[in-house]
Order: sequence, then structure tokens, then C-alpha cells
Amino acid sequence: MKKILAILLAAVLILGLLSACGSAPAQEASGAPETASEAQTGEAGQENAAKPENEEKPENDTKPEKEAAPETGAKADEDQIIPEGVVFYAKSTVADTESVTVPVILSGNTGLAGSLIQITYDPALKLTDVKAGDALKSLTLTPGGDLSANPFNLLWDGQDADSTSGTIAYLTFSVPKEAGSYSISLSGAPGNFYDNDLNDVAVSFVEGFITVEK
Repeated sequence: MKKILAILLAAVLILGLLSACGSAPAQEASGAPETASEAQTGEAGQENAAKPENEEKPENDTKPEKEAAPETGAKADEDQIIPEGVVFYAKSTVADTESVTVPVILSGNTGLAGSLIQITYDPALKLTDVKAGDALKSLTLTPGGDLSANPFNLLWDGQDADSTSGTIAYLTFSVPKEAGSYSISLSGAPGNFYDNDLNDVAVSFVEGFITVEK
């Protein structure tokens, strides 16, 4: 009887040991902490999952350059705006003496064989002299006979057209003592401007000023 009990006890102990040995590895495997490399790999994976890949910018995703403002004309002295084309204008001038000379300028000349312009100036001004400029030299300048006339005419004509631009005449005025701005206007009738084939040339005019500062 004692032997049977001893055998049974031994069997129970063996089964208990076998049971303990079989479950321990499983617990160790399931409860073992992750290695440092596995933990880093997991964190990196989470970071990679959180950070979206850089999206490629479309080729056309660029800011358009500002378009250059269209030019309305060349800038002249004293804020005069000179449009494109064939233009006659009196250059604005500041008078620091009792007498001042104002250039009459032709720009954008495409070829003129004849021109007749009228110069109308402020009554406070007095025209005292007229001289030819360096442009339209191949044409003959014929000023109006009476310098006191207002408007005053300037005529150019010749056998061949002249395509030079620049100062076509110099007008000398005596100016009043009173400070102010005194206008000089140019004008001309259609048909008074023609090329070598006697075709009309479209022209425009820009007003100038004599500024007296006293």
C-alpha cells in the first residue's frame, strides 16, 4: 500500500513538473519584451506612416511673372508724355531770366516733305526770335513774317522727304515777371503734312509750358 502511494505521489510530482516546464516557455515567449532593434523598427514604422510622402509639385505650379505694363509713350522733360507716331511738341522749360528759348521738337518722323504748324502761345509771352533746328535740315524753313502774330506759322517744304527727328526750331520768348505757367500749343490742319509721294502723314501735338519761378 505504501509503495502504491509513493508511486502515485511520484507520478503527480512528475506531471506537475512536466506541466510547469511546458507552459514556462510559452509564457516567456509571449511575455518577453521586444528587443531594442524591434522597438526602433516599430517606432520608425509609425513615423513613416505618420509622415506623408512629399507630393511632387506640378510643372505648371509656378507663380506667373508680372506682365510689364504697356508703354503709353516716351517720357520727356517736365513730365511731358510723348505718344508714339509722328509728334510735334514744344519742350517745357523753366525760365530763370527775362528771356527763354524753347525748342520745338519732332519725334517719330517717318519722312516729311512738307509741314505747316501753328504755334499759339499765352498772351503774356512775347515771341522775339525764331531759328531753325538741326532736324529737317534738307527742307526749307519759312517762318511767318510777323513775330507778333499769335498764332505764328512755321512752314517746311522741299523736293525730297526728310526723315530726321529732333529739334526743328528754337523759339525765343520774353517772359512776364509774374510767377506762373505759360502755355505754348502746336497745331496743324490735315493735309499740311505729307511725305515724298504727297501722301498725308498722320501727326499729333503735345503742349509745352514756360514756368516762371520768381
